[in-house]
Amino acid sequence: METHRTIRVEEFYPWHVEVMDLDERESHHMLLDPNLFETLVRVKQESEQAVSFICDGYILCCSGFKTLWPGVGECWTIPSVHLYEYRMAYARTIKNYIDGIIQTCKYHRLQTSCPDDDSHRKWMKFLGFAEGCVRHQFTSDRVDYREFERITP
Repeated sequence: METHRTIRVEEFYPWHVEVMDLDERESHHMLLDPNLFETLVRVKQESEQAVSFICDGYILCCSGFKTLWPGVGECWTIPSVHLYEYRMAYARTIKNYIDGIIQTCKYHRLQTSCPDDDSHRKWMKFLGFAEGCVRHQFTSDRVDYREFERITP
């Protein structure tokens, strides 16, 4: 059973991805990018906020978001293998983080996409996101992703 753990939220730097233990099930398409570091620099520059969630010296994941246009944002996450060990503490932290993004940025829609499978659909539903369309062959290795959206009245 997981004991109470404190997760720190710190500024994301592209080198975080180089030192974290990537979850290859989720990040395999990133590993195919020969210019991964440059891609991460660009992602950080395009994000309004990019952070790393850290616990017990492990980078659990890196996440960020950007406004697409007023009221609409898009978020992203790069998970590590350690995320699952700290899933209860992370679940509380990420729910609060997402709620904060929506409130601070006054989003009526926050969207993201992830692999199209049962575990991701269950996780996204827990976070309050509804299923959207399938993005067929979305990654460089042709994995299908599903779009998810969280609509706020």
